[in-house]
Amino acid sequence: MRMRTYSTWSKVRLIYSGFLSLLIGSIFALVGFFMVAVAAADIGQPDAGKRAFLGTVCLLAGFVIIMIGRRYVWKWAYEVRLGDDGSLEFVSLARTRRMRAQDLIAIDRTYVRLPTRGEDPRQLVIRSRDDSAHVPFFPAVEALIGELQAKNPSLTVPGNW
Repeated sequence: MRMRTYSTWSKVRLIYSGFLSLLIGSIFALVGFFMVAVAAADIGQPDAGKRAFLGTVCLLAGFVIIMIGRRYVWKWAYEVRLGDDGSLEFVSLARTRRMRAQDLIAIDRTYVRLPTRGEDPRQLVIRSRDDSAHVPFFPAVEALIGELQAKNPSLTVPGNW
């Protein structure tokens, strides 16, 4: 069986962006947690409220950065493989999701909620009966959509970018 491979992003770029975001987010979250814990222990001090507020902001910022890293590591496919028999593989850093073109329900053209600087915010969300895959925009995305529609004629792709 022959597999056609579409490269969406550089694997090195995903590793760098994903794991760096997870590391920085974890540091922010831990620092924020400890700031809140220390402020709670010093509840009678005059500046405890300020430290608790700053710790909460730091904790929330850490969680937002962790969510961005999670998108890079677990969700985004850096490679999409389409087989002659209609099998699909979405390869991300942490896992490979497998689907069949015949099981696809919808392909949605959407935008990333928290885009980073220099990143194209357009993405595809490919949904099947059991799973979904997030694919960042890449130059040959329309060719991929055309091949998927050829293998599953009932598949519609609403929307424009």
